[in-house]
Amino acid sequence: MNTSEKIWTFAAIFISCLALVVSIVQTAILQKQSHAAVWPRLSNGQGQGPDYYVYTVKNNGVGPALVSEVTYTYKDTTFQYINKLIYYFGDLEAAETGSAVKLNFQYSNIAKDDVLAPSQKVEVYKANDSISTVIGKKYLSKTLKKITYCSIYDRCWKITDEVIKKL
Repeated sequence: MNTSEKIWTFAAIFISCLALVVSIVQTAILQKQSHAAVWPRLSNGQGQGPDYYVYTVKNNGVGPALVSEVTYTYKDTTFQYINKLIYYFGDLEAAETGSAVKLNFQYSNIAKDDVLAPSQKVEVYKANDSISTVIGKKYLSKTLKKITYCSIYDRCWKITDEVIKKL
């Protein structure tokens, strides 16, 4: 093999290696774009005024949020369903006031295996009367709310109140 053939051979090997590197980098970029295109981002919030209280969860992301766990913890008691938590608060309020408490509220449980579509907003708890408003302000606002959710690519996050942590 003469010198010019060696140069052409090394040039071909160098160009092949360079093409391989470009291909690997391009694949990594495309993978990141695919994950970003379906990234869910849950947020939860509370709205309150003198005569209303509402607790909502919204998917502000661009992909569906696949819920894997939901917990509500008040002091040392944990619940998975908001309606059971609210009735527990009603019992606490009745014990404190010494009289029966009749609650009037709407709820939507978010549970394991639920899917929140992009831009979907769920009113998890909405008070419809003054005592249910008091329950929301007095107890639910002091409850630790945790939701663990994943994207369709199994990238997962946990939102604890308003702090999001990647798992």
